[in-house]
Amino acid sequence: MSRSRDEEQTHLDTRSRALVPIALALFLVCSAACAIAPKETFRGYAGPDRPAASVATIDLGDASWAKIDYIYAARSKYDRIALAPGFYSIEWGKVFVVSVMIDARGFAEHGSRAPVTLEAGHLYRLGADRTTGPGYRVFLWIEDVTEQRVIAGHTKP
Repeated sequence: MSRSRDEEQTHLDTRSRALVPIALALFLVCSAACAIAPKETFRGYAGPDRPAASVATIDLGDASWAKIDYIYAARSKYDRIALAPGFYSIEWGKVFVVSVMIDARGFAEHGSRAPVTLEAGHLYRLGADRTTGPGYRVFLWIEDVTEQRVIAGHTKP
Protein backbone atom coordinates (compact mmCIF):
# COMPACT_ATOMS: atom_id res chain seq x y z
CA MET A 1 0.00 0.00 0.00
CA SER A 2 1.57 3.28 -1.05
CA ARG A 3 0.80 6.79 0.11
CA SER A 4 -0.53 9.43 -2.21
CA ARG A 5 1.49 12.51 -2.88
CA ASP A 6 -0.83 14.61 -0.59
CA GLU A 7 -0.52 12.08 2.26
CA GLU A 8 3.26 12.04 1.90
CA GLN A 9 3.40 15.87 1.97
CA THR A 10 1.15 15.96 5.08
CA HIS A 11 3.41 13.41 6.79
CA LEU A 12 6.51 15.53 6.03
CA ASP A 13 4.80 18.74 7.21
CA THR A 14 3.86 17.08 10.52
CA ARG A 15 7.45 15.90 11.06
CA SER A 16 8.86 19.30 10.16
CA ARG A 17 6.54 21.04 12.60
CA ALA A 18 7.59 18.63 15.34
CA LEU A 19 11.29 19.42 14.73
CA VAL A 20 10.90 23.20 15.00
CA PRO A 21 10.34 23.30 18.81
CA ILE A 22 13.19 20.81 19.31
CA ALA A 23 15.57 22.89 17.19
CA LEU A 24 14.50 26.07 18.98
CA ALA A 25 15.05 24.47 22.40
CA LEU A 26 18.50 23.26 21.34
CA PHE A 27 19.39 26.72 20.08
CA LEU A 28 18.28 28.34 23.36
CA VAL A 29 20.25 25.88 25.48
CA CYS A 30 23.41 26.45 23.44
CA SER A 31 22.95 30.23 23.56
CA ALA A 32 22.43 30.19 27.33
CA ALA A 33 25.54 28.06 27.82
CA CYS A 34 27.61 30.62 25.93
CA ALA A 35 26.06 33.56 27.80
CA ILE A 36 26.89 32.15 31.23
CA ALA A 37 30.38 31.02 30.41
CA PRO A 38 32.64 31.82 33.35
CA LYS A 39 34.69 34.97 33.07
CA GLU A 40 38.18 35.48 34.37
CA THR A 41 39.39 36.64 37.75
CA PHE A 42 41.74 39.59 37.40
CA ARG A 43 44.83 39.04 39.53
CA GLY A 44 45.86 42.41 40.92
CA TYR A 45 48.98 41.27 42.76
CA ALA A 46 52.46 40.20 41.69
CA GLY A 47 53.95 36.74 41.99
CA PRO A 48 52.45 33.25 41.88
CA ASP A 49 48.83 32.34 42.59
CA ARG A 50 47.83 32.66 46.22
CA PRO A 51 45.23 30.67 48.17
CA ALA A 52 41.82 32.35 48.58
CA ALA A 53 42.43 32.77 52.32
CA SER A 54 45.37 35.11 51.66
CA VAL A 55 43.73 37.45 49.14
CA ALA A 56 40.79 39.86 49.18
CA THR A 57 38.35 39.09 46.37
CA ILE A 58 36.03 41.63 44.80
CA ASP A 59 32.98 40.33 42.92
CA LEU A 60 31.96 42.91 40.32
CA GLY A 61 28.34 42.08 41.18
CA ASP A 62 26.09 44.75 39.68
CA ALA A 63 28.94 46.93 38.41
CA SER A 64 29.63 47.34 34.70
CA TRP A 65 33.27 48.17 35.45
CA ALA A 66 35.64 48.77 38.34
CA LYS A 67 38.90 50.61 38.84
CA ILE A 68 41.04 49.79 41.85
CA ASP A 69 44.06 52.07 42.30
CA TYR A 70 44.36 52.57 38.51
CA ILE A 71 43.70 48.89 37.70
CA TYR A 72 40.71 48.83 35.33
CA ALA A 73 38.52 45.73 34.99
CA ALA A 74 35.56 45.58 32.60
CA ARG A 75 32.61 43.30 33.40
CA SER A 76 32.71 42.03 29.82
CA LYS A 77 35.94 40.18 30.60
CA TYR A 78 36.21 39.82 34.39
CA ASP A 79 33.74 38.95 37.09
CA ARG A 80 36.16 39.04 40.04
CA ILE A 81 39.33 40.80 41.11
CA ALA A 82 41.81 39.19 43.52
CA LEU A 83 44.01 41.62 45.48
CA ALA A 84 46.56 41.54 48.25
CA PRO A 85 44.91 42.74 51.48
CA GLY A 86 45.29 46.43 52.20
CA PHE A 87 43.98 49.94 51.59
CA TYR A 88 42.55 50.75 48.15
CA SER A 89 40.58 53.43 46.37
CA ILE A 90 37.78 51.61 44.57
CA GLU A 91 35.83 53.29 41.80
CA TRP A 92 32.96 51.47 40.11
CA GLY A 93 30.06 52.24 37.81
CA LYS A 94 26.89 50.85 36.37
CA VAL A 95 25.16 51.56 33.07
CA PHE A 96 21.37 51.65 33.45
CA VAL A 97 18.83 51.56 30.65
CA VAL A 98 16.59 54.59 31.17
CA SER A 99 13.71 56.39 29.56
CA VAL A 100 14.68 58.88 26.87
CA MET A 101 12.95 61.43 29.11
CA ILE A 102 15.80 60.88 31.62
CA ASP A 103 18.58 60.73 29.02
CA ALA A 104 18.16 61.07 25.25
CA ARG A 105 20.66 58.23 24.66
CA GLY A 106 18.41 55.71 26.44
CA PHE A 107 21.04 54.86 29.05
CA ALA A 108 22.74 56.57 31.96
CA GLU A 109 25.98 55.71 33.71
CA HIS A 110 26.46 56.34 37.40
CA GLY A 111 29.61 55.77 39.40
CA SER A 112 31.09 56.12 42.83
CA ARG A 113 34.46 56.02 44.57
CA ALA A 114 35.31 54.84 48.06
CA PRO A 115 38.50 54.37 50.07
CA VAL A 116 38.36 50.94 51.74
CA THR A 117 40.57 48.52 53.61
CA LEU A 118 40.23 44.98 52.25
CA GLU A 119 40.94 41.97 54.46
CA ALA A 120 42.46 38.63 53.48
CA GLY A 121 39.96 35.83 52.98
CA HIS A 122 37.03 38.22 52.54
CA LEU A 123 34.70 38.45 49.56
CA TYR A 124 33.43 41.90 48.63
CA ARG A 125 30.63 42.70 46.20
CA LEU A 126 30.07 45.91 44.22
CA GLY A 127 26.38 46.83 44.28
CA ALA A 128 24.28 49.19 42.19
CA ASP A 129 20.54 49.80 42.02
CA ARG A 130 18.10 52.60 41.28
CA THR A 131 14.55 53.71 41.68
CA THR A 132 12.26 54.52 38.78
CA GLY A 133 9.64 57.19 38.26
CA PRO A 134 9.45 60.49 40.12
CA GLY A 135 12.32 61.08 42.52
CA TYR A 136 14.75 58.94 40.47
CA ARG A 137 17.67 57.93 42.72
CA VAL A 138 20.76 55.77 42.28
CA PHE A 139 22.39 53.66 44.99
CA LEU A 140 25.98 52.38 44.84
CA TRP A 141 27.67 50.40 47.61
CA ILE A 142 30.35 47.88 48.54
CA GLU A 143 29.31 44.91 50.63
CA ASP A 144 31.61 42.70 52.67
CA VAL A 145 29.83 39.44 51.87
CA THR A 146 31.92 37.53 54.40
CA GLU A 147 30.71 39.70 57.29
CA GLN A 148 27.35 40.58 55.64
CA ARG A 149 27.72 44.32 56.06
CA VAL A 150 27.98 47.38 53.82
CA ILE A 151 31.43 48.99 54.07
CA ALA A 152 30.88 51.92 51.67
CA GLY A 153 27.93 53.71 50.05
CA HIS A 154 24.24 53.10 50.62
CA THR A 155 21.89 50.30 49.54
CA LYS A 156 18.43 50.85 48.13
CA PRO A 157 15.91 51.00 51.00
